[in-house]
Amino acid sequence: MLEIKLNQFNKTRFWGRDTGRDIREKIIDSWLKTEEDTLLLDFTDVEIVDFSFSSEVIAVIISRLSGELFGKHVVLTGMNDFVKENVAMALEKAEICSAVWSGTGNVCELIGKCSDGLVQLFTLIHTYKKTDSPSLANTLNTTVQVVNNRLRVLTNLGLVKRVETTALTGGKQYEYYSIV
Repeated sequence: MLEIKLNQFNKTRFWGRDTGRDIREKIIDSWLKTEEDTLLLDFTDVEIVDFSFSSEVIAVIISRLSGELFGKHVVLTGMNDFVKENVAMALEKAEICSAVWSGTGNVCELIGKCSDGLVQLFTLIHTYKKTDSPSLANTLNTTVQVVNNRLRVLTNLGLVKRVETTALTGGKQYEYYSIV
């Protein structure tokens, strides 16, 4: 996991789209120079970020996880209430969500726009650490198709890690892993 502390940019307050774009590109450039598939963005010691900055950094990076950054994951940590509120609003406006890790213990939650079904599935995968869609469908007392539709969303948002394996029948199967 690559950890990038936003306070490394010698600021405790982040404002504006231009600042957000510059920092986003520095973050992505640093990330792509590594072999790491998970990016931990640490907001420790950041006092506040505005909506525009949050949109440019967090929402844009997460939106790109279903395209050129597919297979990569983002986790946020170290956010105070002011930072978390503006990041959550930017994610809601973009109609996406992100994982927030408490940094202590194994507590991880979703912020932004996400359904109860996505939260429930994310929480199960985070608890199990490794699972597959038939097991999840059985646990949730629903169909594999419903679970697969939700897993597709979680995968595209970089909220779970998907690994292709071979099923006992010899066919293709996917296993899903928690990113934290």
